[in-house]
Amino acid sequence: MWGRYFFTFHFTTIKKATTIILIIVVALLVGAGYWYVDYLSTKRLPGLLGDRIAVNKVKIDVKNRRVQFDAPLFQMDSIKDQPNLTIAAEAKFIAIEGFSFIDLIFNKEIGVDMLEVDSAFIHVQLPEDELSMGGKKEINLFVRELFTSINLHEFNFRAARISVAKHNAPDSLFVVTDFTLKAEEIIIDTATVSHVFPLDFKNSEISAGKFRMQAGELYSFSGGKITVQDTAVRVQDVIFASRFDRETFVSKLEYEKAQIDLSVKEVYAENVVWSLDDGFSLHSTKANIEHATLKVYKDKRPPPQPIKVKPMMQELIRKLPFTLTLDTAQVKDSYIEYEQYPVMFPRSGSVYFDNTYASLYNLTNDSSLIEKQPELIVDVQCQFMGKGDLKTQIRLDLASPDNKFSVSGHLSELPVTYVNQVMTPLVGVTAEGTVHSLDFSFEGDNYDANGQLVSDYSDLKITIYDDGRDKEFFKTLFGNIVLRNNNHKDSLGYKEGKIYFVRYQNKDFFNYLWNSVREGIMDVAIPFYKNGDENRDHSQPKYKIDD
Repeated sequence: MWGRYFFTFHFTTIKKATTIILIIVVALLVGAGYWYVDYLSTKRLPGLLGDRIAVNKVKIDVKNRRVQFDAPLFQMDSIKDQPNLTIAAEAKFIAIEGFSFIDLIFNKEIGVDMLEVDSAFIHVQLPEDELSMGGKKEINLFVRELFTSINLHEFNFRAARISVAKHNAPDSLFVVTDFTLKAEEIIIDTATVSHVFPLDFKNSEISAGKFRMQAGELYSFSGGKITVQDTAVRVQDVIFASRFDRETFVSKLEYEKAQIDLSVKEVYAENVVWSLDDGFSLHSTKANIEHATLKVYKDKRPPPQPIKVKPMMQELIRKLPFTLTLDTAQVKDSYIEYEQYPVMFPRSGSVYFDNTYASLYNLTNDSSLIEKQPELIVDVQCQFMGKGDLKTQIRLDLASPDNKFSVSGHLSELPVTYVNQVMTPLVGVTAEGTVHSLDFSFEGDNYDANGQLVSDYSDLKITIYDDGRDKEFFKTLFGNIVLRNNNHKDSLGYKEGKIYFVRYQNKDFFNYLWNSVREGIMDVAIPFYKNGDENRDHSQPKYKIDD
């Protein structure tokens, strides 16, 4: 009996002790779990984002292997060698998911299926001077600090707003809204700090709602929706425009300068590949430009530009600050207008080309590609002044040290009165009649252009004005007598004009082309016309101070 009682007492004691031990173990496990969760929430998990990001709250979902950091804040203030560089960022949340909690304890780097940043706002304030290597390195090290703690498969950065401004400047240099980036297979460049953002990725999708940036003191550059999927890029509603109206723009000029306004409905580029290995390089096999409108206005009343040799088109291409290769580009259903307010005839003259379609082949400044195929070809088809069909081809030798080029074109029937609004203010001649066809062909280089222009016209009459805008009676009278002998009722005859023009070294390439064609037109339409370039001293470069 006593043995039975002793056994019962002993069993009860053991049971109680076991219960106490279990309670202690459970309490320890709960305490350890609480400590572990607290450690994850306050130390380990926020540490994955780097020391510079502060978070308001950490939410842990063990079942779905997901952690969410609410209201993250990032602030990077001045650095030693560049005290006005500041980056401030905040977001709705940052989440990582698809990782092992065991890795959090035993490994410094964890594998993560996805990192998601939602509704971020990032503002970068740059120093007034150019960003130094120290500033670039600071940003670079922060990016690497974040992404080298996480071995990331997928990155989702959505609905962000990014702005960049100069220190103490009221206007932003760059703003992009609703920016979204989805990328897979993130690769970190740990070998260099020369790249501001040392990331590469595959199978990417990028989109943005709108972007806007300053392009110098007088212009802005903006666009609508941007979509980038793998190597295909689409940008809608692109606008490069003056920030001021004409009068304000002209009042801000220290010397004569053209005002340019460009709008494009859509730009679509295929097989776009870019690289930062040896500076920035960009290659695309094909680009389409839809519904572009280009308007250029030049006011001759400000002081003329300083006498400075302007580069030819080939030089501009070869000296781009980055490597560019565009195999084919097409411009569709576009409009080009040039308007000039001259000094001699104080009213503007304009010329425009609508229904413009153009194809461009082999645009590159890659020397190895130029060596294989040196010729850049541009084919243009449009309506001149809304009436005459114009076809033009321009060929540029990108490898030529003398920047050799050739131009040919054909203009169909056009009433001469349609060109008076440009010819009268710029040349001082008013004409009547019909041009049935006009063909031109010339070749040129850095110095001069040679060729011919053939015109088939009828009933041509002219009025010639002097520099004081008064009609020159005798020149007009005798000029029309000569023209009457060359007019053709059946339009079977023609008159050939000589193109010879010595380039103005301080004018651009398109001024060179226009003046070359103009010489041919003047030789055809104006009796007694003498080309001053034929007898000039060819040992001296030619400059134009006022035209």
